[in-house]
Amino acid sequence: MRRAISLITIALVLIGLVTPPASAAVVTPPVASDCSTDVTSAFNSWLAGVPDGSTISLAANGCYLSNGTFLFVGRRNLTILGNGATIKASGAPACPPGATRNAKGYCVVPNKPDGSCPTDTTRTGTGECVQKVSRQQLRFVRGGGFVVRNVTLQGSNFTPDCAVPPPAQYSCYDALREGDGNLHVFGSDGVLIDNVRFKNAWDDAVTVAPIDARDGDGTGALIPRNVTVQNSTVDTAGRHAFTCIGCRDFVIRDNTVTNVGYWGVDVEISAKTWTGDLVLERNRFSNIYAGVVVVTPNLPPSTLGQIVVRDNVRTDAPVFCMFGIVIGRDDRSAASGVTVTGNRIRAVAGGAVVRHALEAKVADNTFEVDRSVPCAVAKGVVFSKVSSGSVIGNTILNTNQPFEIVTSNVTVCGNRTTPTGAFTQPVPCSEPSY
Repeated sequence: MRRAISLITIALVLIGLVTPPASAAVVTPPVASDCSTDVTSAFNSWLAGVPDGSTISLAANGCYLSNGTFLFVGRRNLTILGNGATIKASGAPACPPGATRNAKGYCVVPNKPDGSCPTDTTRTGTGECVQKVSRQQLRFVRGGGFVVRNVTLQGSNFTPDCAVPPPAQYSCYDALREGDGNLHVFGSDGVLIDNVRFKNAWDDAVTVAPIDARDGDGTGALIPRNVTVQNSTVDTAGRHAFTCIGCRDFVIRDNTVTNVGYWGVDVEISAKTWTGDLVLERNRFSNIYAGVVVVTPNLPPSTLGQIVVRDNVRTDAPVFCMFGIVIGRDDRSAASGVTVTGNRIRAVAGGAVVRHALEAKVADNTFEVDRSVPCAVAKGVVFSKVSSGSVIGNTILNTNQPFEIVTSNVTVCGNRTTPTGAFTQPVPCSEPSY
């Protein structure tokens, strides 16, 4: 039967009724791979002629100098095999026309005739108008089906310790250099980032964001979908390791993150018609200024999908008084569902806070509060405006208030406030399983 079907297919191909599948081409960029010269322009010119469906194979352990961005716009089904290569910046990005670089390395533009700063610039304390420059080693815009494997993406932020209080923190978390990150995804559907080493970003290691909005509410924007970052490392990011500004099916798993100037993961829905959902699992965090993850929806009709945070580890406590996990706000739209399970988190203000969710489960976590950092609060789990759910099976250490449940209809039982012993806090659960 299979042979008969094959013969029929061959016949249809021969008479032109069926197009045979094209084999994926493997191509190597014909540019310098020893970091001897900036190859941004040459790479992008060559890329324009690479067919969709191709595999771009970088030189084994090569070095590609790029003070701009390798740009993939509207492309489909392209794979980047790094083969251990590095794409790196040697300094600050080039200033746009009309801007000059000041002594601090910022791109500054003249004041308008009325003395104000032009649109899309920021006035500094010295009175200059700074124009932020967007630069990443890789940027994907629309399209989809991208794979990035076994490559190092390196920016120019070499701050040795990003997890320190202000003003020292601002040497790493520099708001005037936001946009100078490692990899951005704008509106693409299907991006797999596997075994990538993100290094020395001023902004985020990875930012996922919508594009093409028609108004201030984000109407008509193309929402990025199906973006996965796995088996990768982040070492030095000035803002966050990973950010979703609006996304669907954002998965961050099995990564190691260290030396970050603000949050490990940030989900901040920035327009009323956008949404976000997240699976954050089996990651390891250390030396981060704030907490592991913060999720902030926008005002209605903005929505959040499922937020899943499970089996992550934070090995040290931050210097900033903040919960390790923060999901939602009372004055914003509700999350449809929150699951926080199996995490081992060190923090200074508290373990996990969930606000305004239709359903939430916080179970089988260990939250250890480090009281050596003076904070006004030391709480375990906080629920506010949670319609249904549970707080069960958690180990909550070194708090002065293990549970704070406000305007919520949830079950709180079977936890403990000691490293060992029975799970009986604040009361035993009536059922042996849950």
